[in-house]
Amino acid sequence: ELLAHGTPEEVDRAAGAVADLLHRLLRGGLFNRDLKLSNVLVEEPGEPARAWLLDPVAIRPMRSPRRQCARMLERLAVEAREAGIPFLAAQPR
Repeated sequence: ELLAHGTPEEVDRAAGAVADLLHRLLRGGLFNRDLKLSNVLVEEPGEPARAWLLDPVAIRPMRSPRRQCARMLERLAVEAREAGIPFLAAQPR
């Protein structure tokens, strides 16, 4: 919903929160086989926004970090791509 209807600032904050969630999973050596946007809740009241997993039952210890990180990134993009939401190139911060 946020990708389709949020302001650029809201989308940027949510993207940062999801990136932080992915970073925390990777840092913890965890792989989520079902990491998708509909399983992520972004809490925005504070600075910075935080993302929470709604359905963590697919989390397993990571065995192949590069391959499993790539899979989680790909899974995050599936729903947005299916909804026809274009991906923009990342802007340097």
